[in-house]
Amino acid sequence: MKSMGIAEVVESRGSDVPNVAIIEPQHDLPITHFLGALGLPGHTAYYALTQIVKAKKGEAIVISGAAGAVGTMAVQIAKKMIGCRKVIGIAGSDEKCRWVEKLGADICLNYKSEAFKQQLTKETEGFVEIYFDNVGGEILDFMLTRLTKFGRVVACGSISNYNRDGNAVGLKNYFEVIAMRLQITGFINLDWVEHLPEVRAILLDEWKKGTIVIDNESEMVVETAFEEIPRTWMMLYSGGNTGKLVTKLKY
Repeated sequence: MKSMGIAEVVESRGSDVPNVAIIEPQHDLPITHFLGALGLPGHTAYYALTQIVKAKKGEAIVISGAAGAVGTMAVQIAKKMIGCRKVIGIAGSDEKCRWVEKLGADICLNYKSEAFKQQLTKETEGFVEIYFDNVGGEILDFMLTRLTKFGRVVACGSISNYNRDGNAVGLKNYFEVIAMRLQITGFINLDWVEHLPEVRAILLDEWKKGTIVIDNESEMVVETAFEEIPRTWMMLYSGGNTGKLVTKLKY
């Protein structure tokens, strides 16, 4: 039995089911990393790449939301574990882009730059095999024109449209899906959540070997009063966080 948040078991027929279960810190890692890089975000990045788009060594990939919880792990897994020949990140500031490059991206582009589309066109010359979509909207639409024939898209998020009140950005380049025989697959990690322990073990092993980076820069822990949680979570929609945003309740 798994909980997707804070919960208490109030009744169970199983004598060995505790009222609460707490993950104990491992290898001197803060427990908060088991909500981010070693939790569902890391699990999402790993399974989306290995099982949905089946990324292969030598392929090129573009990852949007590259400075977020899922994106930072996707960059590292694609480059350092799978061996993609080129990993292009997309983030919302020059500072975030430099951090994404530090994690392993060959280059990271600031989508707020006026030259963004020209830069992305240049960096995807020859086209790319995979697009890891965390944002939807205009960037997804443009990326449909930058994929090679039989290119693959894993749709993990659409954060650009979450707060548009029904005015979501549509796709103008949809015909590219037909012309280039593109494959777009939606992904929600709940379909694979039973594999979370094995993925955590894989990522922990790669961290211990020094393949991937999991440190304080991988998360942003914000101490917040309960009534202020919605305000804190709005950082997710304004680009105010890097890595995993963790809410620590202030008592």
